[in-house]
Amino acid sequence: MPTLQELNEDRQNGFRPSVLCCVINENTVLILFNKEYNFWMFPQGGIENHEDPEKSIFRALHDDFGDIFMESCAKDYIYLGSEQVEFAPGKHNITELKTDEGAVVEPKGKKYYFYALYKTTQDLNLSGTPYSEYFWLGYKAGSFLAAKIPQKGKKRITLKAMELLKEKGLIG
Repeated sequence: MPTLQELNEDRQNGFRPSVLCCVINENTVLILFNKEYNFWMFPQGGIENHEDPEKSIFRALHDDFGDIFMESCAKDYIYLGSEQVEFAPGKHNITELKTDEGAVVEPKGKKYYFYALYKTTQDLNLSGTPYSEYFWLGYKAGSFLAAKIPQKGKKRITLKAMELLKEKGLIG
């Protein structure tokens, strides 16, 4: 799991640290269809300056799904690994990237830190979220949906998460 210093080094190198949350239930993972981006994805969010990844995981999930969802999630999480994506020049939505010391850095990409946590039910209310559909899927079906993501970087990150979940025996 990355330290605050390592996260700041990511920023200094032009990479926005982000968490990718793999929510697990009964050997399946939650994958959601994002209406805005028009593809399947895992919940995710940026790690703020001076914020540890654990706080970021729970903030991102709470912001998307609210209290009821969080009540059925385990408080422990499993760190799976990391992967970074470099942006094509001018092809990013990061308005400003700053180091913990406040220095402005030109964004080069994102560094994703993958985490898994368990949810006790598969119940999910999508009203008020950026998502329109969801499935709880195993490795094969989840990888099939991930392979259809049109953005190469997002596709690679999502497929990497699926591989890590399978390697750790968290999904079937």
